[in-house]
Amino acid sequence: MLILLLLIGSGGAGAYFEYGQAKHVQDVVVAEFTAAQADLQKAKSTLANSTSDKTGDSINEARTYNASARTHFQNGRRIADTSQVLTTAAGLPYASSYVKPRLKAIDELADMGVALTYTVDDAAAIDEQLVKPSSDTASGGAKMLAVLKAIQPQLDKLKADLTTAKVAVDQVDISVLPKSQQSALTLAKTTIDKGLTGVQTMKELTPIIFEILGGNGPRTYLIEQINPAELRAGGGFFGSYAVLNASGGDLKQTKSGAIETIDYNAQHVRPQVGQKGYVSPPAVMTEFLGTNSWTLEDSNFFPDFPTNAKWAEYFSDKEMQVKPDGVFSIDPVAVGYLMGVTGPITVPGTGITVEGGSFADYVFNYENGPGAPPSRKAFLGEVASLLIAKLATLPPPAWPGLLTALNKAAQEHHMQVSFNNQSVQDQMAKFGWTQTLNPLKAPDFAMDVESNFGGTKANHFLTRRFDVTLAKQGDSLHHKVVVQLDENLNAPVVPDYPQIYRAYCRFYMPDSATNRKVGGVKADDHASDEKEPGVALLDGWIQITPKNKVGSYTVTYEYDTPWHPDDHGSELLFWQKQSGTNPDQLNVTFMDGSKTLKASGTLVTDLLVSVGDSGLTIKPNQTSGASLPSISL
Repeated sequence: MLILLLLIGSGGAGAYFEYGQAKHVQDVVVAEFTAAQADLQKAKSTLANSTSDKTGDSINEARTYNASARTHFQNGRRIADTSQVLTTAAGLPYASSYVKPRLKAIDELADMGVALTYTVDDAAAIDEQLVKPSSDTASGGAKMLAVLKAIQPQLDKLKADLTTAKVAVDQVDISVLPKSQQSALTLAKTTIDKGLTGVQTMKELTPIIFEILGGNGPRTYLIEQINPAELRAGGGFFGSYAVLNASGGDLKQTKSGAIETIDYNAQHVRPQVGQKGYVSPPAVMTEFLGTNSWTLEDSNFFPDFPTNAKWAEYFSDKEMQVKPDGVFSIDPVAVGYLMGVTGPITVPGTGITVEGGSFADYVFNYENGPGAPPSRKAFLGEVASLLIAKLATLPPPAWPGLLTALNKAAQEHHMQVSFNNQSVQDQMAKFGWTQTLNPLKAPDFAMDVESNFGGTKANHFLTRRFDVTLAKQGDSLHHKVVVQLDENLNAPVVPDYPQIYRAYCRFYMPDSATNRKVGGVKADDHASDEKEPGVALLDGWIQITPKNKVGSYTVTYEYDTPWHPDDHGSELLFWQKQSGTNPDQLNVTFMDGSKTLKASGTLVTDLLVSVGDSGLTIKPNQTSGASLPSISL
């Protein structure tokens, strides 16, 4: 709380004026500032709930508290400035050096408090736009663009008032405040700086949203609906698709269907080597595709999503004559998160209603269980189409929840995006919405990638564990990574064909890695032609053929990297999670001479492993994510 205690002692400088009168002034000023802070906090708390209050009553209540807070701040300053005893003391030779800085601090704290009340008024004006009922039938996207356009003047005013508050708080001499109140002043500074950052972020984000939602003209997006039960480097098999048009905030699906309807000709075959329309695949994929052409369904061969998106756009133009402005990749887990915002979805003509929490398991069982209909592959696409329609009509109060769901899906790598507009793409990368190799540019990073080329849904029954030993050896760090794969077909629903897991395995590391070797894999028949800047690769093929419904496999990777600790003597290993995977277990052992440390983490998101003099820690790497402006202050 911003409470200034005007400490006036009975000795020293305080001996030059009447203690009782000064104490009375002090008590009154403190009471005014205390009341001001309490009302300001009530105003902010009430305003924080305003977007869920469609009546606008919360905003009006917040404004009432805010006006009261402003009056109390102003009263506190007026009482101090007009106090005869303090004015007299400020003019005394031996008292002025003590009293004047404290009077100045009162004025500056009051100025800061008043400025903060103006920022709450600005925030209330912004919230009023968010909750204001619309009299038209515009879509949610169109309303968002209208609101973003309408609040720009309020954002400018909010920035100006926050700047005024910052100037005032920066002028306060923290040394004249009691220690108990210095932390409150520091918190105020942090709050103001956070508010300024939020406003600036929103002003930078607004043109990005306009571009994505077609506010600058029609935009076309390819939606990849992928299946991680048949894992690929880009998250899963690309089984169905949709084409989405955005114009003026309106979102409309113009095409959708199973991927084979566009990848194959009337005879259900792909072009062959030497035939018209043949596209040569990455070298390693020849082992899987043989003489067949590379097509859209296999375009997500790379762990780097912008590369996959580039090829998806190429095949979209080639096979559908659609030129996308961007590509979205979503799996059933991401769809489930979004349904947590829209609510359950009923698929017409089926009598089926699906909901977010159980959707991923339901869609797998629907597509692979007994009596699965011939059109089963179209089911995910139908749900996605209905989901897009619901998302397009979400009211403003639901937008924060939508962004929370999108951030969660992106950080867990169940959703990825790529845009041709570079400024948009750069912003999405900052939010962590696009999967690129080693986005942190960490000197030491690792990423295990598997691609299921067995044509089965074996990944639904697969668990994976990483046992990593990091041993400091002089100026290098030795890495030994053991990947344990276990397949268990003792499950309620198992497709009636053998769930052999034939996978192409890749392990990425920095190109500074030496003494690289891999054990437990079959070498490529066609050597990899991947060339990622700054990245080295170990690869090979594995196959699990379950016996009595269970099977396992172990792959080992070893290599050394230079030891480059930070100022605290620790090195950071950035462990990147493959898109579409479940939360795998990561067990790390760090060895340095006679010292051995152990820790474990779960790959829900990317992980940061720190080893060295500060010990061994594993923690999630959380990106900032996208957000609406933070106006609770």
